[in-house]
Amino acid sequence: MKAWNLHATPKARREQIVVARRKWQVHAGECGPSPRSYGKFRIPGLQEFAGQQWLLRKKVPKSVFKDPLERLFEEFDEDGSGTVNLTELVAALRSKSVEITEEQARELLHAADTNCDGAIDLEEFKKMIFSLAKQDLMAGAPPSGNPG
Repeated sequence: MKAWNLHATPKARREQIVVARRKWQVHAGECGPSPRSYGKFRIPGLQEFAGQQWLLRKKVPKSVFKDPLERLFEEFDEDGSGTVNLTELVAALRSKSVEITEEQARELLHAADTNCDGAIDLEEFKKMIFSLAKQDLMAGAPPSGNPG
C-alpha cells in the first residue's frame, strides 16, 4: 500500500483522498466501469427529454456545428467546472420540464457517475442521455414524447 505524503500541499492531499475513496468504492462495488441500468428511472419527462436531445444530435452535422449534447452539457454545468453536480442536475432538468425529486436526481447521478467523483462529466453525460433516449425510443413513443 502506498504511504501518504504528509508534506504534500493541501491540494495534493485532497487528490490523495479522492483517489483512495475511488479505489475503495470500486473495490466495494459501489461504482466503477460496469454499465448502469437506467431502466428503473421512470421520471415524468426524463426519457422523452433524452430522446429529443439524442435525435437532435443526429440531425446536426458535426462538421458544421458543435455537438448539441456538448452545448446541453455546458448549459447544465452552471459553474463551468466541467462536471454536473447534484444541484446543477436538479435545476437543469426541472428547467426542461422534467419532474424530478432530489432523491431521484441523486440516484440518476450515482448511476451515471462511473468514475466515482460525485459528479457527471461530459462522457458520462453523453452515455446517460443515450441510455435514457434508448429507453424512450424502444418504448415506441414518438421522439417528441407526445402520443401519436
